[in-house]
Amino acid sequence: MVRKPLRAGADINASSFYNGTPFHLASRNGYDVVVQRLLKAGADNNARYGRYSKVPLHWASENGHDAVALQLLDSSADMNAKCRHLDLGRLKNRFKERSYDD
Repeated sequence: MVRKPLRAGADINASSFYNGTPFHLASRNGYDVVVQRLLKAGADNNARYGRYSKVPLHWASENGHDAVALQLLDSSADMNAKCRHLDLGRLKNRFKERSYDD
């Protein structure tokens, strides 16, 4: 699903008004394999979009996609990223055995 556009040189961080980047869409829907491929291709895991300025980690956390959230955290996603209405404290509590804070 994502290989062909990547091979064709698609802009991996291109954003649409409604869905953000492909990375936002994959994170929001829990597509862990797609997230992994996008990370490998150099997608910006702290890109913001929308009126709430969400990053992919917000979407994964908000929708209960723990596997994706862990992938993002392991790839240096900003655990302290703020958006207008979501607190990542819930996520911090779920993964408190791991150390992501500086």
